[in-house]
Amino acid sequence: MDFIRLIADDEVVFRISMNREDVHAADEALQAWLPLVSRLRPIGVEFTEADPSGLRHGFMGALMVARRLPGKASAPEEFEQLLREVLAELEAPELRLRFNEGEGLEARAEAPPGPQPGYGPHGVFVLFAALGYDPLNPEGGVMDYDDDEDL
Repeated sequence: MDFIRLIADDEVVFRISMNREDVHAADEALQAWLPLVSRLRPIGVEFTEADPSGLRHGFMGALMVARRLPGKASAPEEFEQLLREVLAELEAPELRLRFNEGEGLEARAEAPPGPQPGYGPHGVFVLFAALGYDPLNPEGGVMDYDDDEDL
Protein backbone atom coordinates (compact mmCIF):
# COMPACT_ATOMS: atom_id res chain seq x y z
CA MET A 1 0.00 0.00 0.00
CA ASP A 2 1.64 3.23 -1.15
CA PHE A 3 0.44 6.51 0.30
CA ILE A 4 1.66 10.00 -0.35
CA ARG A 5 0.99 12.02 2.80
CA LEU A 6 3.14 14.31 4.87
CA ILE A 7 3.61 12.95 8.35
CA ALA A 8 4.05 15.47 11.15
CA ASP A 9 6.91 15.05 13.62
CA ASP A 10 4.42 14.51 16.45
CA GLU A 11 2.32 11.87 14.65
CA VAL A 12 2.67 8.18 15.35
CA VAL A 13 2.06 6.13 12.22
CA PHE A 14 0.75 2.60 12.66
CA ARG A 15 0.78 -0.09 9.96
CA ILE A 16 -1.58 -2.91 10.88
CA SER A 17 -1.80 -6.23 9.00
CA MET A 18 -4.78 -8.53 9.45
CA ASN A 19 -6.01 -11.88 8.15
CA ARG A 20 -9.55 -13.22 8.42
CA GLU A 21 -9.67 -16.86 7.38
CA ASP A 22 -13.33 -17.13 8.36
CA VAL A 23 -14.58 -14.88 5.54
CA HIS A 24 -14.83 -16.01 1.94
CA ALA A 25 -16.29 -13.01 0.12
CA ALA A 26 -15.24 -9.38 -0.19
CA ASP A 27 -18.48 -8.05 1.30
CA GLU A 28 -18.06 -10.34 4.34
CA ALA A 29 -14.51 -9.07 4.87
CA LEU A 30 -15.57 -5.44 4.63
CA GLN A 31 -18.47 -5.97 7.04
CA ALA A 32 -16.20 -7.81 9.49
CA TRP A 33 -13.62 -4.99 9.55
CA LEU A 34 -15.96 -2.00 9.22
CA PRO A 35 -16.38 -1.39 12.99
CA LEU A 36 -12.59 -1.40 13.46
CA VAL A 37 -12.07 0.91 10.49
CA SER A 38 -14.72 3.27 11.88
CA ARG A 39 -13.00 3.38 15.29
CA LEU A 40 -9.42 3.74 14.04
CA ARG A 41 -10.21 6.14 11.16
CA PRO A 42 -7.22 5.09 9.05
CA ILE A 43 -5.62 7.32 6.45
CA GLY A 44 -5.18 4.27 4.22
CA VAL A 45 -7.02 0.97 3.84
CA GLU A 46 -6.37 -2.05 1.66
CA PHE A 47 -8.36 -5.27 1.53
CA THR A 48 -7.41 -8.18 -0.72
CA GLU A 49 -8.26 -11.81 -1.10
CA ALA A 50 -5.41 -14.00 0.14
CA ASP A 51 -3.45 -15.83 -2.53
CA PRO A 52 -4.92 -19.36 -2.66
CA SER A 53 -1.43 -20.82 -3.12
CA GLY A 54 0.01 -18.81 -0.20
CA LEU A 55 0.23 -19.46 3.52
CA ARG A 56 -2.77 -17.34 4.43
CA HIS A 57 -6.39 -17.92 3.46
CA GLY A 58 -9.55 -15.83 3.41
CA PHE A 59 -9.00 -12.07 3.24
CA MET A 60 -6.10 -9.80 4.12
CA GLY A 61 -6.45 -6.27 5.45
CA ALA A 62 -3.89 -3.52 5.88
CA LEU A 63 -4.50 -0.23 7.68
CA MET A 64 -2.36 2.86 7.96
CA VAL A 65 -3.37 4.91 10.98
CA ALA A 66 -1.86 8.23 12.11
CA ARG A 67 -2.43 9.66 15.59
CA ARG A 68 -0.99 12.77 17.16
CA LEU A 69 1.19 12.16 20.16
CA PRO A 70 -0.14 14.17 23.12
CA GLY A 71 2.31 16.37 24.94
CA LYS A 72 6.00 16.35 24.03
CA ALA A 73 6.66 14.89 20.60
CA SER A 74 9.60 12.79 21.74
CA ALA A 75 8.40 11.38 25.04
CA PRO A 76 8.84 7.59 25.01
CA GLU A 77 6.19 7.13 27.72
CA GLU A 78 3.54 8.89 25.63
CA PHE A 79 4.54 6.89 22.54
CA GLU A 80 4.17 3.64 24.48
CA GLN A 81 0.81 4.74 25.95
CA LEU A 82 -0.56 5.58 22.49
CA LEU A 83 0.72 2.26 21.16
CA ARG A 84 -1.00 0.36 23.97
CA GLU A 85 -4.26 2.25 23.30
CA VAL A 86 -4.22 1.18 19.64
CA LEU A 87 -3.37 -2.42 20.63
CA ALA A 88 -6.35 -2.38 23.01
CA GLU A 89 -8.62 -1.23 20.18
CA LEU A 90 -7.36 -4.17 18.08
CA GLU A 91 -8.46 -6.57 20.85
CA ALA A 92 -5.42 -8.79 20.37
CA PRO A 93 -3.64 -9.14 23.75
CA GLU A 94 -1.59 -12.08 22.43
CA LEU A 95 0.53 -9.75 20.31
CA ARG A 96 4.07 -9.36 21.63
CA LEU A 97 5.26 -5.79 21.90
CA ARG A 98 8.89 -4.99 21.07
CA PHE A 99 10.59 -1.59 20.94
CA ASN A 100 13.38 -1.01 18.43
CA GLU A 101 16.66 0.41 19.62
CA GLY A 102 17.84 3.45 17.73
CA GLU A 103 17.48 7.18 17.30
CA GLY A 104 13.72 7.42 16.84
CA LEU A 105 10.74 5.85 18.52
CA GLU A 106 9.77 2.62 16.77
CA ALA A 107 7.94 -0.49 17.87
CA ARG A 108 6.35 -3.62 16.54
CA ALA A 109 3.78 -6.00 17.90
CA GLU A 110 3.45 -9.40 16.31
CA ALA A 111 1.81 -12.73 16.84
CA PRO A 112 3.99 -15.39 18.43
CA PRO A 113 5.22 -18.09 16.03
CA GLY A 114 2.76 -20.86 15.38
CA PRO A 115 -0.18 -21.90 13.26
CA GLN A 116 -2.52 -19.11 14.38
CA PRO A 117 -3.26 -16.83 11.37
CA GLY A 118 -3.96 -13.78 13.51
CA TYR A 119 -5.36 -12.72 16.84
CA GLY A 120 -8.43 -11.10 18.21
CA PRO A 121 -11.67 -10.66 16.31
CA HIS A 122 -9.86 -8.80 13.52
CA GLY A 123 -7.12 -11.37 12.84
CA VAL A 124 -4.25 -8.95 13.52
CA PHE A 125 -0.88 -10.59 13.05
CA VAL A 126 1.56 -7.67 12.98
CA LEU A 127 1.64 -3.96 13.79
CA PHE A 128 4.48 -1.53 13.12
CA ALA A 129 4.62 1.94 14.69
CA ALA A 130 6.98 4.90 14.31
CA LEU A 131 6.99 8.49 15.47
CA GLY A 132 7.16 11.03 12.67
CA TYR A 133 7.32 8.69 9.66
CA ASP A 134 5.79 5.63 8.01
CA PRO A 135 7.48 2.60 9.63
CA LEU A 136 7.33 0.67 6.34
CA ASN A 137 8.72 3.57 4.34
CA PRO A 138 11.07 5.61 6.54
CA GLU A 139 12.64 7.42 3.58
CA GLY A 140 9.26 8.72 2.38
CA GLY A 141 8.03 8.89 -1.19
CA VAL A 142 6.67 6.06 -3.29
CA MET A 143 8.24 2.65 -2.80
CA ASP A 144 9.15 0.60 -5.86
CA TYR A 145 10.50 -2.92 -5.48
CA ASP A 146 12.03 -4.55 -8.56
CA ASP A 147 11.03 -8.03 -7.42
CA ASP A 148 7.40 -7.09 -6.57
CA GLU A 149 7.91 -8.39 -3.05
CA ASP A 150 5.90 -6.98 -0.16
CA LEU A 151 7.54 -5.99 3.09
